[in-house]
Amino acid sequence: MKPIILALLTFSFISLTSFSIDYREKPTVEQVQSTMNDYGKIVWYNLVTPNIEESKQFYGSIFDWSFQDINLKGQKFVIIKYKSVPIGSMLELPKADASIWLASVSVGSVKDITKRYIDNGGRLLIDSFNVSGTGQQVILEGPLGEKMAYINNPASPISLIDNGPNQWIWAELWSTNADTSKAFYEKVWNIETKASKVKDKPYWYFEKESDKVAGMITNPVEGANTQWVPYINIADIANLNTKLEALNANIMLEPQSTDYGSIIIFQDPHGATLCAQNYSN
Repeated sequence: MKPIILALLTFSFISLTSFSIDYREKPTVEQVQSTMNDYGKIVWYNLVTPNIEESKQFYGSIFDWSFQDINLKGQKFVIIKYKSVPIGSMLELPKADASIWLASVSVGSVKDITKRYIDNGGRLLIDSFNVSGTGQQVILEGPLGEKMAYINNPASPISLIDNGPNQWIWAELWSTNADTSKAFYEKVWNIETKASKVKDKPYWYFEKESDKVAGMITNPVEGANTQWVPYINIADIANLNTKLEALNANIMLEPQSTDYGSIIIFQDPHGATLCAQNYSN
């Protein structure tokens, strides 16, 4: 295992603030729509990266993704597609210290979720802004430094994450203090936390109306900050491992078998952490 990149999630928020102004000018883009308003569930992922071309090259070489480039008055923005269906996006922030995958949670009101964050020890990173075709959004930070976006678009909500191949299947909080995270998200998300064990190690499920919406573990990376880590469904983990090795990628966890399929955890060239899993159930 290579040394872990410890610059995770340490962004220049001056750059992020200026990004929010440009982002308002984003033109309408093709989006997947649904008649469902599944508030409280993750519906989208956005990669914030200091170099969007390098990120496109990396992810395009390991996943079966295509990219739609959009210029936002000089701000580079990309829609990620799998078989022509939008599943996420990329945003370039040249002054960012590292890349990060930001999950977007569907909510009934970005104003209300922002207030709950602030009232319970979180903070506002980017004030609410409107993006044509996707709705009102806000980016917030939890009490341990983890970042997450929230989105509201009741008229035309983005579809739920699809558990199909090469698509998102799960999100996991790697927390440096599970008790703090549990108390925080139970209040701001209005959910329950169920304790469990995976291979004799503590594991927590965040549940909303009996549905599991995310998981939590004690941060396994020594010295790293609390962060949200997305899971993506990849059929051939061994082949992905070969591709990552050829790219000299930072493989944090070599392929391992679990009760829910083989997994591998790695970082992209700029430090964003991602878990790939062969998940068929």
